[in-house]
Amino acid sequence: MGDAAAHLIGEHDFRSFCGVLPENGVTVRDVRSLTIARHGDLVRIGISADGFVHRMVRAIVGTLVECGLGRRAPASLPEILAARDRRAAGLTAPAHGLYLAGVRYDDYDSFREPPIFRYSGS
Repeated sequence: MGDAAAHLIGEHDFRSFCGVLPENGVTVRDVRSLTIARHGDLVRIGISADGFVHRMVRAIVGTLVECGLGRRAPASLPEILAARDRRAAGLTAPAHGLYLAGVRYDDYDSFREPPIFRYSGS
């Protein structure tokens, strides 16, 4: 999965990972980091980018899982990007288990905000 993820770092056209084209048709994004860490039975995938297209993260996760399971070669990622066709990439990962951790802009960082909700354990 890590070898496959390395191909997605940087500025690329993510049309192959896009569910619905944006109104302006622009699907070029800059993935700044893509980390994968295993925690027992769980796999944590962190993606930081200048923006995301519709279902981009879920399509990336689904494709990386296919690589991790040996169903797709990690070296196929440049071909997937070049295809600019959603059918070239892997399955769309289900939404459960995926969440937005936060956002950062030039003048705002949600990671520095105090938590609004606290888990009380009950």
